[in-house]
This record gives sequence, C-alpha cells and structure tokens, in this order.
Amino acid sequence: LWAWGSNWNGQLGLNDTNDRWGPVQIGSDTNWAQVSAGMSHCLAVKTNGTLWAWGGNMEGQLGQGSTTPQKIATPTQVGFDTNWVEAAAGGGFSLARKIDNTVWSWGGNTVGQLGQGNYSTTYLSPTRIGLATDWAQIAAGSSHAIARNTKGNLWAWGYNWFGQVGDGTFNNNKPSPVQISFATDWAQVAAGNNHSLARKNTGGLYAWGYNSFGQLGMGNVNPIYTPTLVPSFACESVRAGCDHTIAR
Repeated sequence: LWAWGSNWNGQLGLNDTNDRWGPVQIGSDTNWAQVSAGMSHCLAVKTNGTLWAWGGNMEGQLGQGSTTPQKIATPTQVGFDTNWVEAAAGGGFSLARKIDNTVWSWGGNTVGQLGQGNYSTTYLSPTRIGLATDWAQIAAGSSHAIARNTKGNLWAWGYNWFGQVGDGTFNNNKPSPVQISFATDWAQVAAGNNHSLARKNTGGLYAWGYNSFGQLGMGNVNPIYTPTLVPSFACESVRAGCDHTIAR
C-alpha cells in the first residue's frame, strides 16, 4: 500500500503529519485488498477480511469507539471482525460492506449520511444499516452515499441540498436509504463531493446533483435532481472526485 499528498491529519498512514510529493509505501504488509481515501481519513480491507482506518478522527470516522485521539497516523484495525470485503471513506463518515452483503456505517451523521434513519451527531463504531442482506457496492461522497444492491437497484441517502441523492428533490436530507431507480441493470456507483454517478451494464453513464463546475458531463452547469444519461458517452468504469469526474 502506497500514499502521497496532503497529510495534516496523518491520512497517509506514515506515522507523521508531513506531506509527501510522491508515492511512499505504508508499512511492509503485502496483504491489502482494497482501499478508499476520504477527505481526511482512509479505510482499507486486507485479504484476511480485517478492516483498517487512519487519519482524521474528529467525528469518530475511524471506528475506534471514540473521537480521542482526533487523528491516528498509522493503519489501525477497526474491531476484530474478519468478514469485511469493501470500504468507502466519505467526508467525516465511513461505510463498509461485509461478505454477507450487509452495509455498516459510522462517524458524523448530522445530515443523515450514515443511513441510520436519524441525525444523531456521531456513531463511534460500525453500526449496521437496516436489515438488508443484498448490498453489492457502496460509495461515499462528502456527506451522502450511493449504493447498489445485488438486484441491480440504486439507493442513496444523506445530504441532499443539491439533489445528489437523486430522488427528484433537493434542500431536504434523507437519513434512510431511498430507492432512486427501479431499473435492475445498474453496474457501478460513484459519489463525489455533492454529485453522484452510476453506470449501467450497457456502459451508459448517468449523473445527478451539484453541477456548477460541469462535473455531471452534460455540457452545462445546471443541477440535476434525478439520474440523467450523460449524452453520447459510454464507459467501463467511473470515479468521482471533489468536483470532477473521470471515466474509462
């Protein structure tokens, strides 16, 4: 595992807070399987199914049961479970999926970004979202989340001031998962700062939410409140940055 860039919260996992201008290896372990970078913290899953976190912890997003210390500069195991398969780091919150296709969340929750049905200030350790056992993929934005289930349906929750949840509304947050499409052919999801993306099995790319920088790819800067096809474009994979999008 390697990291570089801003490190003011120890989010590079190198046991200090010094910025790095190029890739530096994190420790010597060779069994990392998946990694996710949030605003000021990181999450990673190892091949043995353990979950690890490091960086800023001001909102409990490292899942250590406390907001003290406020930063942890080396990978630290989250609990003792060995059945994690995917993690997604957001702004000040975290999501992770287990092998049984349950999804768990923790960290800041002031706008319902944890999907727990409330606006509790923080959840300090992984807490299961609902009873569903069919989640297939998760993505965390700044303060909202997008998920796809094994049926190919699309769901979202959290901050919705710019319509990034995608249910056709805006200026109203969603503290519980909301199904935003009855289509069954969604293949991948991605969440940026305040915009969202989803790709269908056919390669068609859909986007919605904040668009002041053209990050939705529509040729304009107008916000969109429901998944809308990006014209004349198909892709095999998509990722969302803060206010930009990249696809292959």
